[in-house]
Amino acid sequence: MSTATGTWAQRHVAALAIFMSRVAGWLYVLCAVMIVFDVVARNLFAFSTQATVELSGYALGCGIAWGLAGAFVARMHVRVDMLLERLPGTPRAWLHLMALALLTAFLIAVVYGVGMLAWDSWELDSHDMSALRIPLWVPQSVFGLGILVFFAAVLITLSDVIRHLLRGDLQAVNQQMRQKSASEEAAEAIEASHGGANHPAEVR
Repeated sequence: MSTATGTWAQRHVAALAIFMSRVAGWLYVLCAVMIVFDVVARNLFAFSTQATVELSGYALGCGIAWGLAGAFVARMHVRVDMLLERLPGTPRAWLHLMALALLTAFLIAVVYGVGMLAWDSWELDSHDMSALRIPLWVPQSVFGLGILVFFAAVLITLSDVIRHLLRGDLQAVNQQMRQKSASEEAAEAIEASHGGANHPAEVR
């Protein structure tokens, strides 16, 4: 589903997911800058920030969580579909539904677990054992937000697939859930290298 079409929820969750994936990319750039600065400072000036390990660890963890929804929306998660793509349309559509249902159930457990972890850290006033003494609920909540948006994107897609199946539109399900073709990936890579307009993001 393009960010320009679909329901209000589909458009806004897709746009938020793409924005968060870009933030995740810049978090990795920030990690690299912090590590390079610390290495140079230690070797040339005998100085250390004493916080690079902690901050880069948080940035990596939050970057992963914030990139999940964007990758899902843009159909960029790694998939091995050698068998699935060879199946007839009907079983393929129902297997897509089963996969989404299992992913939704898994994410419910993850969202609950991360939420309880952040809540416990808040109640116990837990802090990082480092020079910065960062309250642990802060990075845990940022991480949890990424998982929550990923869950929202999956849930919207699941409801979309169920609606198509109830209508008997198996082709719409398979089209929405299909893996990107090599030509699509090549076109997006060319567009990105030329700094063109953002390619449409789709909710699988």
